[in-house]
Amino acid sequence: MHALLKIWDSLKYLFIRANPFAEHAWAHQRATGLRFRFHKRDVVGRRILRTQNYEPGLTAWLMSVLDAQAPGALM
Repeated sequence: MHALLKIWDSLKYLFIRANPFAEHAWAHQRATGLRFRFHKRDVVGRRILRTQNYEPGLTAWLMSVLDAQAPGALM
């Protein structure tokens, strides 16, 4: 199943690159639910779109910091 999602995401990137009318695209990181808007030639956006991941350690740390800052969070 994971391999099929990876193939689908790679094909989606190729379709985005082939579209002459779109300069930007959205990538969805399934693990965190984050969505990223990126230029279709951006390397980081392409990596998130194709693999659903980019610097997982930094993303996990950032999510923990943001969760601690959320309204209603205990300090």
